[in-house]
Parts: sequence; structure tokens; C-alpha cells
Amino acid sequence: MRRRRLHNSFSRQRGAVVGLFAVAALILIAAMAACVDVGMLVLARLRMQNAADLAATTAAALTDQLDDPDVWYRAASYYAYNLYGVDASAPTPEFLNTVYDPNNPAVAAGATYRVGRNTVTVRHPYRDSVTNARGYLPQFLVRVDARVDVRTPLMSVLGVAQAPVAVGAVALGEPSGPCLVFAASTNPNENGIDISSNGGRFLGDIHSNTKVDNTGSDHYFDGWIDYRYSYRTTGSGHVFVKGFRLGNVLPYPRTWTLQELDPYITHRINGNLKFTSHVIPAGVYYVRGNVNIGSDDVPTGPVTFIAEGRIQVNGGGHNFRCAVPDLLFMSLSTSDRAIDTSAQGGVWEGVFFAPNGNIKFSASGQHIYRGGLEAMTIQISGQNFICEGRLPPLPRMYSRLVR
Repeated sequence: MRRRRLHNSFSRQRGAVVGLFAVAALILIAAMAACVDVGMLVLARLRMQNAADLAATTAAALTDQLDDPDVWYRAASYYAYNLYGVDASAPTPEFLNTVYDPNNPAVAAGATYRVGRNTVTVRHPYRDSVTNARGYLPQFLVRVDARVDVRTPLMSVLGVAQAPVAVGAVALGEPSGPCLVFAASTNPNENGIDISSNGGRFLGDIHSNTKVDNTGSDHYFDGWIDYRYSYRTTGSGHVFVKGFRLGNVLPYPRTWTLQELDPYITHRINGNLKFTSHVIPAGVYYVRGNVNIGSDDVPTGPVTFIAEGRIQVNGGGHNFRCAVPDLLFMSLSTSDRAIDTSAQGGVWEGVFFAPNGNIKFSASGQHIYRGGLEAMTIQISGQNFICEGRLPPLPRMYSRLVR
């Protein structure tokens, strides 16, 4: 009798333990299912956020080129490409409805699209209290919001068949500033731009259709430095406000032809030009040979020099202002010293243009240059100078995420 009672007691205990194991197993399975499905949700959110970030920044870079509806559609398309890939699997955005400016319900400010299973809303121009407080211009802002219901098959046994995932990104497009230095050579084996100076301040964008080499020390660059193949920077004390970026092959931002310059010409020289009286009369010079300007040669007013040969300037204390709008020196030479200037102090205003050759620009002693350097290749040396770009901005925008 006693044995039977003990047996029944053990049976009940075994039953209780089995029940506890069953409950624990169910809890463990549910937890594992939740972990798997939550992992899927996290992965989906990461992929969506990346797609939204890229879509917003890419579209923001086009806000100065496209009409607003084109920006909306491009942003939705970029979202699709970045989420699904650029092959045939990327769905075409399907327009759903127009989004209106909350401050002016009569003004269209975006659109909502169906992208696969995602709902994507693009707003441009965009503004809210945050962007207003930061002073961002609405016409350069693009906001991309995306939402999708992600299936959670393992958690569906607990009654949770899907869960929403939502992401958002705001990007700002900033037009390029004035261009300062432009090298047109596309030879991948040479440096389009070679900067070996010290203490130079470069205020404006720099572009090379090939390579860029920056050495020396204590340079300050407030604009972009574009390169096509590669760039190298060494030395110390450099400040890059924006930095380096890969660029495309571009044409000269500003050009002149002899035909358009002909009406400006006031002095025609058939040979070489060298000033013996050290006085440079104001005017526009067309020289069939070389131009040589020394340290004692002083212009009496605005001048522009156009030479079939080389242009060489030495010495210090010069103050040059261009007589032709924007153009100070133009050389048609193919020489590696088509324009060769060495200046100490002074203020020079106007563009150096050597479409077929090289520019060697050396400045020091708080020399101030306002204009632009355009040539096949350009070498910059010297120390303690300021260069301010006056060439037209390059046809591209910089875009960045602001939220």
C-alpha cells in the first residue's frame, strides 16, 4: 500500500516536471522565433535606411537641374535601385498621390509612390522647424520617407503576422562655389594639378581631369578638390573644409577665342614684348611672340596680355587688373611654362588661361590673387598667399544628409 502511494506520488511529480518542460520549451521556441523575426526587422530597417539615405542625397544633388516632379520621381527611383539593385528586379515606382505643403495646401510639395511592397513619400521643396532654424533653403532640401510591413512568419504563431518598419532621411544639396583651379589634361600618368606651396589659402573649388598631388604644409582649402584618377596629399597642417571627391572629365569652365577678343585689342606686337621703360601702358596686348614682365615694370591701368608664345612675369609689388572682363593672361603656347609667374606681394585680378600648355604659378609675401587658373596642367608653389576663385561654378552639386 505504501509502495503504491509512493508510486502515485512519483507519477504526479513526473507529470508536473514534463508539464514544466513543455511550457519552458514553448517559451524558448517563442523567444527564438522572436529573435529571428526581430533580426529580420532590424535587417530590413538597415537596408531601407541605407536606400533612403542614398536616394535623398542623390536627388538633392539634382535639385538645381530638375523640376520638382522630376526630383520626386528620381528620388523614388533611386530608393528602388538601392533597395532592390539596378537590375531588372528593381520595381518601377508607381505614383499614388500628391503631397501638399502643410503651410499652403494649394502648393504641391511632393508625391507618394508604391515601390514594391514599400510606400515611399518624397518631399521637395522641404521645410520644417529644424531646417528653418538651421537656415537651409527649402529648394535644396529633399526628404524621403519609406514604410513597409515586414512579414514575421515565426511570430505568427503568437498572432503577430507582420510588423511595420519606417525610415526617413533629409538631404541638402549645396551648389558648387566659384572655381579657382582647373586642369584639363586627361593623361592618367601625370598630375593635372601639383601644389607644393606652404601657407596657401585656396578659396574656391579645384578640379583636375586627371590626378592631384598636394604636398607642402599649412594649406587651407575651403572648396572641393576634384580628381579623376587619383590624389595624394602629404605634409602637415592642411585644412580641408570639404575635401577630395571623384570627378568626371569636364570642359574648361570659361574660355576665350581670338575672334571674341579682337575688338578689345589696343596694342598689336609682331614679335616678342619686353618693357624697357618699365612703364606698361593700360590696354589689351596681342603679342605674336613671348611676353616678359620684370620686377620694375608697372602698369598704368588695367591690362590684358594675349600671346601666341609664353608669358613670363617676375618680381614683386605688381598690381594687375584685367582690361578684358575676367581675363588677365592668355597664352596659346604648348610649353610646360606657357604662363610662368613669380610674384611677391601685390594684388592680381583676372584669369590665367593656357588652353594648350602649362601654368607655373608661384606667389609669396601675402600675395593676393583673384581670378582663376585654367590650363592643361598647373603647378603652384610659393608661400603665404591668398587665391580667390572667380571662375564659374562647376556643373555639379555637393549633397549631404542633414537628418
